[in-house]
Amino acid sequence: MKKTLLLLVLSLLVSCSPSSSEDGSSSIEDPSSNESVTTETGTSIDESTIETPPVLDVFISEIYGSEKNLFSRALEIGNVGDSIDLSGYKLKIYSGKNLQKEISLDGVTLETNSAYVIANKDNDDYNYHSKADLVLEDNYLSGSNYIEFVNDKEVVFDSVGSIYRLKYAVYQSYLRLPSAFKSSATFNQLDFINLRVDENYSYLGNLDSPYQNPQEFLEGPRITEEMYALPFESGSAPGGGFAPVTVRSYGDGDTTIFNYGNSYTNVESNESTRYMYINTPEISHAGEEGKEWISAEPWGYAAKTFNNDKLKNAKSIMVQSVRGGSFRESYGRLLGFVWYAEKENPELSDYKLLNYELILQGYANLGAEDDLKLLYTENAYYKSYFEFAFLWAQKSGIKIHGEKDPDYEY
Repeated sequence: MKKTLLLLVLSLLVSCSPSSSEDGSSSIEDPSSNESVTTETGTSIDESTIETPPVLDVFISEIYGSEKNLFSRALEIGNVGDSIDLSGYKLKIYSGKNLQKEISLDGVTLETNSAYVIANKDNDDYNYHSKADLVLEDNYLSGSNYIEFVNDKEVVFDSVGSIYRLKYAVYQSYLRLPSAFKSSATFNQLDFINLRVDENYSYLGNLDSPYQNPQEFLEGPRITEEMYALPFESGSAPGGGFAPVTVRSYGDGDTTIFNYGNSYTNVESNESTRYMYINTPEISHAGEEGKEWISAEPWGYAAKTFNNDKLKNAKSIMVQSVRGGSFRESYGRLLGFVWYAEKENPELSDYKLLNYELILQGYANLGAEDDLKLLYTENAYYKSYFEFAFLWAQKSGIKIHGEKDPDYEY
């Protein structure tokens, strides 16, 4: 009997003890997927056995990154609550699984609606050291670190990044949306937006933001006067400007044959145009020479219908060439961004980017194209919008991200 009781007690102790892996790491959710990933956090506590830490008005609010140099960057801690003494708190900066730096915040007091700025040592491109409250003795911030805001008991109150070196703030600034101005031990990329950075553009040292919540950013890019003034072609390269077009024939979800007229040196009067940054599911190509092997995929015809309906109802359509990229892809199709307006005599602000809408509505995956730093709105690169919209659709589980296509025969 005693032996039985002893075994029962030991069993209960084992089942209630903190779980840990061989390398002393714990499991968190990777914000870029729904899979569980492993990250070293300096603690082997099983999060399911502890209470969620209280939400603070203190949080990691910006990770500033220069466009010129990888190490020209800084981190900002913001406070929207009452004045607070951060003694007993610290930042832990990781490179992959390896802890690179602990920064004690003893003696730091953050007033209401203020920010505390910590900067890397080198390459002060834009004199952001003048905004820094602390300059580190080395370059610990890379824009892909996993960073924790913890107390002296190693309780994680706020975190940014992933051990998988998620490049959230490489050559651009990563700014927390005001709607998420609170601490969160679970990192959520949708609480942050990527902004352009140049000599006159930084929100470092304050809690300002051009967008208040995800919905504002999800409205998508708009054509700026600066972009509209660019030429459609610049010599033999795409100039990033706009060509007015009409539809010659409708295609699938990410391809349309447009009439371009005879005004361009590098573009024929009509061209099969592949939408930049996106990849929609296939439709059947049975009967097409050389493509007979391509069969329909779920949401392929739905994406085609969405794309074609937008074009059919448009009063004006323009294709923007890929400035900083190529005129054509490997199959010879023209590459471009397709803008449409539903109003007669539209203003630039009336145009919507069809490539982007296909991503946001869950009809398309992100393409594998390179970053294009020469295509942007006033505040953000086109690709920043696309990546945010893709993550939003993915987290929502819509269309290709989890829903069954009612018109597809599985």
